[in-house]
Amino acid sequence: MAYKTASADFLNVITGIPPIDLLVEERRRLDDRETFTEEVRAEERNRTIGKWQQRWTANTSTAQWTKRLIPNLKPWLDCKFKNLEYFVTQALTGHGSFGSFTYRIGKTADVRCRYCQADDDPQHTILSCPRWHSARHELEASVGDRVSPDNFVG
Repeated sequence: MAYKTASADFLNVITGIPPIDLLVEERRRLDDRETFTEEVRAEERNRTIGKWQQRWTANTSTAQWTKRLIPNLKPWLDCKFKNLEYFVTQALTGHGSFGSFTYRIGKTADVRCRYCQADDDPQHTILSCPRWHSARHELEASVGDRVSPDNFVG
């Protein structure tokens, strides 16, 4: 459900699939072990996730909006109730029906929100656009907290 412009870093995170080089390294470590139990497999996967987290934290070039929403991989990876449908994927990537994105790819003449004329990006749409006030209010009432980038995924 992601646009082809979404980075591999993002796609790995949202799908919960570690980057291929880390998976190859994990498999090599497993193959080098004399015993192979579920405990060993879990230990090696945790090691892979640790390396992935270091890489994710050090990344300063791609998927920065996603990184702001999902700074720590483990809680996201452990979540059993991810609903990665079209609009959620847009919200997580910032690639979609946002003025900042459509302007960047040459589909619109400016970055303005079509509802309120503010600069439109995922943060504006999700957190402040008047068009989505009632939906945002309903969400906040149901979760008992104000929605922010720090708790959006949670």
